[in-house]
Amino acid sequence: MSIVKLLQKKRITHISDDQKPICDKLSKLNHEVNLLKKNKIKIYNSYLKIKKKIKLIEDQVSNLNNKIDFDKIVVKPKISIGFDKRSNTYNCIYDRGKNKHCFYLGNESTIKSKLKPFHTSDICKQSFKSIKSQLIDVIEIGINQYEKEKPNCDLKEINFNLIVRKYIESAKWNTWRVV
Repeated sequence: MSIVKLLQKKRITHISDDQKPICDKLSKLNHEVNLLKKNKIKIYNSYLKIKKKIKLIEDQVSNLNNKIDFDKIVVKPKISIGFDKRSNTYNCIYDRGKNKHCFYLGNESTIKSKLKPFHTSDICKQSFKSIKSQLIDVIEIGINQYEKEKPNCDLKEINFNLIVRKYIESAKWNTWRVV
């Protein structure tokens, strides 16, 4: 049995004067350890409660996500432009939740020639990186215009010529230049 337990149970009847400060220090340290252990238990219990609350909230979020009908929600599409090094051409990957589609855009000069009417300056000398953001806007507007006209459209029908035509019909461009 340790000295601390003997002190707690008051089984030690006599302590010498030189040992008294050591025993007092032991008693204080033991008391501090006991307080920390109680605090540890409280913290652990609160941790378990928080963990249960998080689990309940995650279950609620999951249930609500399952109830959402994505056909009734308009999701902004994720549009990526990919470069095929083998043929030096660009492809577009269009992703709107369940609808994913990839279509051919053409090589750099073809894309620039189709976007040329929407620029006041000559874009043939500009880098493709500077045109890429406007190309993504054109694709997004063109596909949205196409989907408005045909709500249950087949994405396999979409190509770059159709997108440019729908972009022209939308009249959402900033500048127009006669070529």
